[in-house]
Amino acid sequence: RAETLITRPKEIFDGALPSGNTAAALLFDQLDRLTGEAKWREAAARQLDFLASHAARYPAGIAFGCIALLSRLYPTRELVCVAEEPPATLRASAPTRRSSRCCSSAPRTRGWESSVPSRRK
Repeated sequence: RAETLITRPKEIFDGALPSGNTAAALLFDQLDRLTGEAKWREAAARQLDFLASHAARYPAGIAFGCIALLSRLYPTRELVCVAEEPPATLRASAPTRRSSRCCSSAPRTRGWESSVPSRRK
């Protein structure tokens, strides 16, 4: 029988799959960019600081975390296009989709979605 650990070790380095810590760094960064909320920006900064402190020893071990770091160093601008009907070129490029609409028909009642005006009547 194995001994009980006093503390749980915090997995830092990626294996065949990203570690929870590197995945969290990317998730916090994406949440910050999508919502603009300070809590996600701060969480991303804390997580990236934590990962950076270990990256000097073995940078290849946090490859997934480096993706989040690159997103912070070289941020992108998000462009959202809204239309009643998608352009014909988009419909032609995705013939296997069940519907030509790119968004769900669920009512817009949460978060940033509520600030987007709806043209449905």
